[in-house]
Formats: sequence, structure tokens, C-alpha cells
Amino acid sequence: MIAAANARLFFALWPDTVTATAITTNLDNVVPKPEGQRVATEKLHLTLAFLGVVTADAQHCLIQAAQQINSGCFDLTLDGYGYFPKPNVIWYGPTVIPPPLAQLQIQLRERLRGCGITPDDRPFTPHMTVVRKARNGVLPQHSEPLRWPVSEFCLAASVTYATGAQYQIVRRWPLRAY
Repeated sequence: MIAAANARLFFALWPDTVTATAITTNLDNVVPKPEGQRVATEKLHLTLAFLGVVTADAQHCLIQAAQQINSGCFDLTLDGYGYFPKPNVIWYGPTVIPPPLAQLQIQLRERLRGCGITPDDRPFTPHMTVVRKARNGVLPQHSEPLRWPVSEFCLAASVTYATGAQYQIVRRWPLRAY
């Protein structure tokens, strides 16, 4: 499947339904409660590389490049909250980046260049946005660690509507078995 020509694309880890529900439940149980616009459970994801608007030709290149990724499955422990003041979001993510996640992200960045896409040069901070338009930067003090067994990554398209962004998985790739 190819997204619409000139679609906004990104590579991401997308949690299965059980993991996504556990993330939402975890956020429901934290104290203090983050204030703002909660991200819907089905929209939770961890962006590996944002690509921006991509032509159909570049999409074909990206799909071919992603098929060459050689990274193994891994467990990701989500155990901390953070706050990005500029977009005003609260995020949930790992306090320790497992080596296979770092390797996967590096391989993707390298392959982007081969498709004529310049990757973001900011350091990789793996996270899932869980609250948008956060009214304050007050973060939960404690969160039960959540183990997410990651076995695939995907290419997703983002379409923005007046009601917010909608995501569509364009293609999925399995990671090597444990």
C-alpha cells in the first residue's frame, strides 16, 4: 500500500491493543493527573523518524529501504513522564533506551538519506505523546513501569483535520525474533 501522493509520513513503533490500553490505564492511575487533551488510545505511537511531506517516488524508496532494516525484537520499558514546553505536550517513555531501539532508529536515519530525505538532527528522545495542550508542566510523580514487547515497526501517514490528526498505517515490517 502506498499513501496518497505528497502525504505526511513518519516511521513509528505502534503498540498492540493490549499495550496501548495499558498505557492509557497507567495514565488514568497516576497522581497528579495531567491536565490537557488526552491522546486517544488508538493514536498512541512512538515516532522513530518524522519525514514530512513525501512524494510517491520517495515513498517507494522508503519502503524498499525499510525492508533492508536488520534489527531484532526488544522489550521497551515505559517508566517515565516528560514535558516538552514548546509544543506543550506531556509524554511517556523509557528512561533507558535499549540498544536495539537505538540501532533501529540509527538504521532508519541512515536509509532516509539514501531516499533524499534529511533526517532531523536533534538527539533521539523516544517518547509517546499522551497529553496535548498540557495546561501545566506538572508531571506524575510515579508510574508503574510498563513492558512493551516490540516486534515490528511501521510507516504511517498523518492527515490533519479540524478535529485533529488521523493516522493510517501504510506498511509494517517485522523485527528479527528474540
